[in-house]
Amino acid sequence: MAFKIALLVMYCLLRCVTSEDLGFKYNGFWLANMNLDSVAVITSGGLLKLTDMTKQQQQGHAFYPSPINFKNSNGSAYSFSTSFVFAIESKYQDISGQGMAFVIAPTRGLQGALPNKMNGRSQGLDISLLPKLPNEKSKLLTIGLPTISSFVLLTAILAVAYYMKRMKKKYAEELEDWELEYGPHRFMYKDLYIATKGFQDKEILGTGGFGRVYRGLLPTSKIQVAVKRVSHESRQGMREFVAEIASLGVASGLIYLHEEWEQVVVHRDVKASNVLLDGELNGRLGDFGLARLYDHGSDPRTTRVVGTLGYLAPEHTRSGKASTSTDVYAFGAFLLEVGCGRRPIEPRAPTEERVLVDWVFSHWNRGEILQAIDSKLGYDYVKEEVELVLKLGLLCSHSEAVARPNMRQILLYLEGAAALPDISSLRISAAGLTFAHGEGFDDFNNSDGNSSTVAASLLSGGR
Repeated sequence: MAFKIALLVMYCLLRCVTSEDLGFKYNGFWLANMNLDSVAVITSGGLLKLTDMTKQQQQGHAFYPSPINFKNSNGSAYSFSTSFVFAIESKYQDISGQGMAFVIAPTRGLQGALPNKMNGRSQGLDISLLPKLPNEKSKLLTIGLPTISSFVLLTAILAVAYYMKRMKKKYAEELEDWELEYGPHRFMYKDLYIATKGFQDKEILGTGGFGRVYRGLLPTSKIQVAVKRVSHESRQGMREFVAEIASLGVASGLIYLHEEWEQVVVHRDVKASNVLLDGELNGRLGDFGLARLYDHGSDPRTTRVVGTLGYLAPEHTRSGKASTSTDVYAFGAFLLEVGCGRRPIEPRAPTEERVLVDWVFSHWNRGEILQAIDSKLGYDYVKEEVELVLKLGLLCSHSEAVARPNMRQILLYLEGAAALPDISSLRISAAGLTFAHGEGFDDFNNSDGNSSTVAASLLSGGR
């Protein structure tokens, strides 16, 4: 038989209801008035120990010293309640026997009582008086409902976050490559989206080669605007768009410098790296460190030749005189550069491709000028616009200064206010950098009086 240790840890309370309430309470058994028998002892810590591990087959008992009457005068039993803490510790973990922690007996001591000896049926329990177990519905309400509510709330939060992320992405500012180079634009995409009613088709004013133009009303200022929308997926269209606005802006700037200011300003360093875009995407000339001024109607003085190879007009390198025509020549090189995506001079290119103006002219001479455009444009461009840029670039790059158009005429061509005469019989000279005179060009009239005779040899019927 296994040894048992019953430790009464906290207290043992037995209250019997008689004609006079009887109760007793032990907060530990130190100095408690109890009847102990056999090996039962009270330890120094106040615990009641009923067995002894060193003595086999022995156990002790502890009884309240006075008898208690459980019946009243009419013979019915009193009710009572008890609360206690105990522990059973077996010496052998694989075997154990029964033990009693609380007992009611007619006499003190349990002499002759054996674990397997029962003295009758136990007291029956009235199940109806027991507390009811929680049903499945209450479990659903107490466990399932909070879980479901938490899941629904989390799903709603994620849905709102996803919606806000989509809306933020929808109205997000797309920083294009050209913005990194030329500077940011003025309006937020969200404002333009609202102004054009979500870029609806009914607001379309027109369609270009690389975007549509929409009618819009700015939500804050109520100003009517025209918005050109370039597809973000169309990188080629964006490059062409930047080339267009840069060319128009630079042409307008050179008109002001050459004709509208109180003195003539010759920039002397017109090139792609000196062209910037302002907040409204207007092309602006920068770096006036090489600029020269002279009075209207006077001849420019001879100076040291400065500038960038490929943008220098032939007469500038010969005479050292910079004029409005030399700026026009550089502007022509700039037009060819933005249209072809190449620098005016490519030292490492094959001989026939090193000089951009010669290379473009050779393509035109074979009737395939569109083969000279920037390959990055793909097919996202307007044929007429590209041809205009390339042919105008060739015209501005003419070897004779008087054969070049002035900036005011160039702007009219770029804006479509005047038709550019088609290039006719041109030949590249042995030097490879200049054009020899041909025939034609009856419909081009340069504003400079001395230019018409030479210019007449440049343009006519065309290809």
